[in-house]
Amino acid sequence: HVPLQLQVHTDFLSPYFKKASVKNFIRYIASKITIPKASCIRVVSKRIRDSIIANFKLQIANCVVLPIFVDAEKIKKAEPKLFPKKFDFTILWVGRLEKEKNPMLALKAFYEFQKHVPSAGIVIIGDGSKRKALELQVISYPSTISGSRAGSRDKLQDKVTFLGWQNDVAGYYKSADVLLVTSLYEGYGLQMVEARTAGIPVISTDVGVAREVGAYITDHTASGIARMLSRLHDGSLSKQPEYEYPYRNKERYLELYKKSFEVCLREDRKT
Repeated sequence: HVPLQLQVHTDFLSPYFKKASVKNFIRYIASKITIPKASCIRVVSKRIRDSIIANFKLQIANCVVLPIFVDAEKIKKAEPKLFPKKFDFTILWVGRLEKEKNPMLALKAFYEFQKHVPSAGIVIIGDGSKRKALELQVISYPSTISGSRAGSRDKLQDKVTFLGWQNDVAGYYKSADVLLVTSLYEGYGLQMVEARTAGIPVISTDVGVAREVGAYITDHTASGIARMLSRLHDGSLSKQPEYEYPYRNKERYLELYKKSFEVCLREDRKT
């Protein structure tokens, strides 16, 4: 009769999740066994909560939404950080360079977008097993016509910057024009919360907290993302509503964390 709290930090019910690897498929099968045995569940987004409740017929009270903590005040006070290269329109991509984050899609979308906005650039922050392949992909793209002077040609690699892993990203959000998220699935999407807290717009696939933070939602195609970037660049998109992070400080967040365990105790006593 010891209460059990399960914590879910990814969207394991996304069709992309279980197709990603054998390990993920096993995790998906394991959830069918473990989740019904839990006294309560802590999830990091409303998307995951609604998905679990619908699939496992749980009561809403048993499923607590408590995201990952973000130091919003630190982000708001951060000074802009200069990028190695200066662009008229800077797209920022932040995350692990792995299959589920779909960084290759970001490059394909940027390639399409910069054909119409040659003064744009993309900065990629993060590291992972796909980095080498991404760098080679950038080199393989053909040169593109530059609007700077007639007859000149730019290489795509001159417009793509890999910064690798960074311990503090807050200042980079302040220097970018938009955050691009291309993930196949997300549990939360910390970078989206950080970017919106920093005051820049987010263009994202329909994952994690994208809708909760008021991101512009796009599909999983390079052409669709490029069109959305173009609309943002030319000002034809309606302005995103101001975002306010819901937890005012770490103490308040930990208080809610404590309450998530208390919910488990109450639910366990009922059984």
